[in-house]
Amino acid sequence: MAETENKAASVVNVAVAVAGAAVAVYIVFRIAVAIYYLVSKVAFAVARAAIAIFGSTSTSTTTNKKTMKAPSKNVRIFRDDFAGDPKSYFRKLRNK
Repeated sequence: MAETENKAASVVNVAVAVAGAAVAVYIVFRIAVAIYYLVSKVAFAVARAAIAIFGSTSTSTTTNKKTMKAPSKNVRIFRDDFAGDPKSYFRKLRNK
C-alpha cells in the first residue's frame, strides 16, 4: 500500500508542478502583453508628436502653390515652375 501512496503522491506532485508552470507561463504572457501595450502607446505618441512638429512645417510651404497635370506625363507639377519656362520643360523632356 505504501507503494500506491508513493505513486499517488508523485502524480499529485507532477500535477502541482504542471499547474505551477502553467500559471508562470500565463503571468509571463500577461507581462509581455502589458509591455507591448505600453511600448505601442509610447511609439504612437512619439509618431504623433513628430508629425505635429515636422509634418505641419513641411506641408505648409507646398500647399500654397498651384499644381497642374504635366504635359505628356501622368504626374502633377507646380504651375509657376512650368509657366516660368515651358520651353526648358519640353527640352528636358525630350532629352530623357
